[in-house]
Amino acid sequence: MLSSSRTLLATVLGCLLLAGACCPPLRSDFSSPETTLATWQTHLCHDEPEGEYRCLSQGMQQAIYGFSGYFPAREQLLRDDPFVAYLLRHMDLPARVVERLQPDDQHMVLVFEHDGRRLSIGFVVETEVCARLADGQEVFGRITGPLSGALVLQGGGQWVVLGSPTLSAAQAATLAGLRLEQQWKIDAIDGLESPE
Repeated sequence: MLSSSRTLLATVLGCLLLAGACCPPLRSDFSSPETTLATWQTHLCHDEPEGEYRCLSQGMQQAIYGFSGYFPAREQLLRDDPFVAYLLRHMDLPARVVERLQPDDQHMVLVFEHDGRRLSIGFVVETEVCARLADGQEVFGRITGPLSGALVLQGGGQWVVLGSPTLSAAQAATLAGLRLEQQWKIDAIDGLESPE
């Protein structure tokens, strides 16, 4: 009896290890809609909702009332639609794109199809701003739209108008570095309903 219990325990542990090994390594790449989607999927596969949330646009985060709205909406989508849950968690979605809709250079919708069902995910370009202070603290913000939209030509010079992050006068006085990065973020997912 003890031997069969150990065998069962070893089998269960082996299955758990294999289940964890099915998820690709976590990543953080927002250079294209496809890489953002892959980043979001790896966090979804690892059940890391905070990482998923970082893949969403500022507009989508506001529309679903922040992380406290995203988490229940995500749970409901995955629970209520097994097809979408399987597709999002286990399929290589960037390899399954059947249609790309790009009305301008700041927006894109990728359409996926599996077994006759379609799923659309929308993307938008944003610019992440990271201000590093002398004490090592980092203050983050976003500029809606591409980085070129924040560039102002004035009086023979070029200025970047940040708008975000908002730094206090004391923080601005200790500014040690500034990083601006244009990124693609998820702006809409079919079936992900904002809370009422």
